[in-house]
Amino acid sequence: MADTIKSASELKIVSKYTDGDTRTITLDDPKDNLTATQINNVSATFKTNNFLLGDKGGADFLEFDTAKVTQKKTTQLDLR
Repeated sequence: MADTIKSASELKIVSKYTDGDTRTITLDDPKDNLTATQINNVSATFKTNNFLLGDKGGADFLEFDTAKVTQKKTTQLDLR
């Protein structure tokens, strides 16, 4: 067998709440042409509908603070 190399992308979005807390949402393999406008539109929808994203104290969602797409490369070494 040979070593196996896999590549994948990951989207991390940090959301802010009215009590100052933040939460990070991680999504595997986002679409390639994702834009800041699309992410901001989702943020506005969440705020308008008071959508909770796992805030422990039940604080209101404010906005997405940051978003970044990273590339992950994993190499599985063949030891046999």
